[in-house]
Amino acid sequence: MHFFKIIFFIIGVNTALLLGEFLKKHKADSEVVRKIPHIFIGLIFTISPFFLNKIDIILFGACLIIGIFANNIFNFYKAIFVIKRISLGVLFFPVSLVLNALLFLPNNIAAFVFGFLVLTFSDSLASIFGKKFGKKRFVTSHEKTILGSLVFFLSTFLLLVIFSLFVSPLLLWKIFIISSALTIIEYFFVFGLDNIVLPVFAAYLLILF
Repeated sequence: MHFFKIIFFIIGVNTALLLGEFLKKHKADSEVVRKIPHIFIGLIFTISPFFLNKIDIILFGACLIIGIFANNIFNFYKAIFVIKRISLGVLFFPVSLVLNALLFLPNNIAAFVFGFLVLTFSDSLASIFGKKFGKKRFVTSHEKTILGSLVFFLSTFLLLVIFSLFVSPLLLWKIFIISSALTIIEYFFVFGLDNIVLPVFAAYLLILF
């Protein structure tokens, strides 16, 4: 077990959370306050297979889950915990890390990485742009906006183009289908469930195609 590496990754997550506290203190936009730590933590999850083995990542995720429950009691961090009860979206983030490690490591590192890149960038950018600038919704009662879904699609499409150039070649029609499928999935999963569903589906779709 790479004990000190796990500690280093935990420190990285805490640094991202402290960044959120800093942004909140300086009255940054609430969505930015939530999503900037989300992006940094997502990047930490993304690179974790290159430094930690499967068991280490599962233990790392378990530590974060325990930390979320501890934070609910002691209230260390407030920026991304915008409600007093445990946020399901925040809780599902490390749960997703554990689940994806179980499903895809060590044999499908590229799929694991792609799944968390989608969650890190596509989901975060969709949320920021959708909530800040998006006005029109596909369904009036739905929290997702047309602009948010468009940003998600374009971000995912770009990620796949980069993957195709540097990791594994993909035909353009496959890139379009994967991006479209993930955009539909992101639209329908709310209440933080996309934090679990998106990385899994993104990874499976990359393997499938």
